Amino acid sequence: MSGDWVQWMVNGKYADSCMDDSANYDLRVHTCSSASFSNGYQKRYPFGDPGIYMWTNEATGNCIDFSASYGLRLHACSVASFEAGLQAWCR
Repeated sequence: MSGDWVQWMVNGKYADSCMDDSANYDLRVHTCSSASFSNGYQKRYPFGDPGIYMWTNEATGNCIDFSASYGLRLHACSVASFEAGLQAWCR
């Protein structure tokens, strides 16, 4: 991780794309841009116990969430979802 930017690895190589979230497009992989980072759509911050975090999107306030019913998505953050492991992620 460099500053606030997160670099993703895909098949052992760093990806040229960023995780992006907006009201229009929901969670997606999209071209990294300073504008999208500055407005918060590609900026996330961790919240939680050391080593296990909820990753929250700065612009939308939603957390990265995974469930068998809905797959990977951004969803309202909640302690119940974190404790159930749906929004608990390693850093």
